Amino acid sequence: MLADRYRTAFKHCRLATLSDATLDKLTHGSTFLDVPADGTVMRFGSTEAYVAVVIDGFLRTYLNSPAGRQLTVRYMRPGDIVGATGIFTAPIANLAVQAITDSSLLVLRLDTVRALAREDVALANVLLVDIAERASAYISALAHTTLSSLRQNVVRHLLDLAMRDPSTARLVVRLSQQELADYAGTVREVVGRILRDLKDEQLVTTGRDEVVLLDPERLHDITWPRVY
Repeated sequence: MLADRYRTAFKHCRLATLSDATLDKLTHGSTFLDVPADGTVMRFGSTEAYVAVVIDGFLRTYLNSPAGRQLTVRYMRPGDIVGATGIFTAPIANLAVQAITDSSLLVLRLDTVRALAREDVALANVLLVDIAERASAYISALAHTTLSSLRQNVVRHLLDLAMRDPSTARLVVRLSQQELADYAGTVREVVGRILRDLKDEQLVTTGRDEVVLLDPERLHDITWPRVY
């Protein structure tokens, strides 16, 4: 019988569609990992593949250039599978995974996942769908970064990073301007100018290391203009 702690870990994950018997095999020898905010799950240059499921928290996958520029290619929330491509190929050398908030993950045994994927069609299909969605997301992130304006790109990251404040019900991004610039792959001065413009348009308000999104729908229109 699948243990409750594993059932909770898979609650928001597409792996939850698998049978308890498969999940029981899948979690054999797995470990729980707590990562503090700003902590790293996978470091740059690591050649050690792994696969995990986000249980709690908020993380990002990003690329780093030799000059120190960063490009966020994916944000991850509870239920997301991390490192699925490592089941079938070697990790990218300049890729890293960082916790934005305190996060918890269930780290699966890579050899177990590989062996099960070869014999269990249902698991193989789940992994195939996840990897296909990741490929589409990476292409989308590349398009946003290279084809969109800096304003559109910064707004996209604000929308991706926003979390609901339980006390006010508003969407809030709690980051410094430098951190937001790193995530968006630009510099702090550019982010500061864009935030001032958005504030003048009454789309956001800003405080110390936080941005409150006043009109998410209009902000979304900036990243994906409506066609009437």
